[in-house]
Amino acid sequence: MWKTPKKPGIVIKRTMLALLFFPLHVYAQETTMAFSLKPYYAIVDTTEKDIYDRTVKVRWLNSTIEILAPASEQNQKAAREKLKQLFEKKGMPFDSVGHEAMSRSFAQNCHSFALEQYFNSKKIEDGVLFTPSTRLFDKEIEKILSESFTLIRKFTKKEFIKAQKELPQGILLVFRNQSNSPFHSVFYNNGFYSKNGAFGARIFPEVKPILKSYFDTAFIEAYAIDQTKFEYFKTIRP
Repeated sequence: MWKTPKKPGIVIKRTMLALLFFPLHVYAQETTMAFSLKPYYAIVDTTEKDIYDRTVKVRWLNSTIEILAPASEQNQKAAREKLKQLFEKKGMPFDSVGHEAMSRSFAQNCHSFALEQYFNSKKIEDGVLFTPSTRLFDKEIEKILSESFTLIRKFTKKEFIKAQKELPQGILLVFRNQSNSPFHSVFYNNGFYSKNGAFGARIFPEVKPILKSYFDTAFIEAYAIDQTKFEYFKTIRP
């Protein structure tokens, strides 16, 4: 419950923030209808990149994206054996359990994690694309944002820190560095759902710990899925 502050200045500030986020609140409420993404993508090709990863080429609406997934079981076995031999050569014990845990932690990056959490929250079925075993490069998240999301608001770092407590629930946040690259993605829903590299996913009550890791952040963008883009795709697909 929002208690009425005694100081008029606080009332004015909160009113301004509410007006600032009004379009975002409306858009977030309008995009909670469950549907499946399966009619909108197709797996075009799968290539074993090396003994660690395979590249999955996916037709996503009108673009082609690439997702990194674990290599075949045979290649994963070869990778484990190679690492084991390296440890033995150096006279060190090989921790197979620890290796498996580390492999699972490395398997998903922030972009895949944020999209997975976003779609799950909206009850949107995404199939096998954004899971604890997949990773996306920056250029791929750009394509996904362009094809299927709408940019609602762009903040400087200082603006976002001030406004974070007024954020609507269930939005996708993209952190851009000084070069304007999307170098981190976060899902926001009563907290910031973030995964930093090989570290496990965490929920932060505020954004500052994330900014401490991603200190090169210049802007933070708020996105919501745009169902009109999916509906338009239905009308033009062959």
